[in-house]
This record gives sequence, structure tokens and C-alpha cells, in this order.
Amino acid sequence: MKVYLVGSCDCEFTNTKYICLSKVTALKRWEEIRQELIKQVNDILKKYPDDEMELRILKNLSETDPEKINNYPHDEPFIREMETEE
Repeated sequence: MKVYLVGSCDCEFTNTKYICLSKVTALKRWEEIRQELIKQVNDILKKYPDDEMELRILKNLSETDPEKINNYPHDEPFIREMETEE
């Protein structure tokens, strides 16, 4: 049986928030996490609108394909497929 781990990670930390039984549910949860990360960046940009690093992070997080997103070494959402024993 396949399960999908969904969360966010950066160069030092991994935070698995969900274990999903379907890819469809995993993609929905991934999008929720991506939107949370975008909101955090936008909150910082309200205070520091010309922060180049945060602008780059926002651009990286605009990728909507979990396979293509790359925000390393900063926080990025992930989906990892795993096989389990039934």
C-alpha cells in the first residue's frame, strides 16, 4: 500500500504534517502548506519590501508542481511517496 508524506523542509529540518492515503489528498495538503509559506514571505515583504532573498523565495514558491519546486536551502513543501506493509 502506498502512502504520501506531506510537509515542509529546509536544509536543517523536516516537518511532516500529513500522511495521506491518496495522491489527490496529498496534493491538496501540499498546496495548503505552499500557501502558508507564501503568506509568511508576504508578511516579511510588508515590512521589508525590497528584501532580495524574500523576493527570490516568493518566486521559488510560485512553482505549483511539487516535482519542480526548488527553494533550497529555504523552506519548501514536499510530497514523499512510501510503500507500507499491509
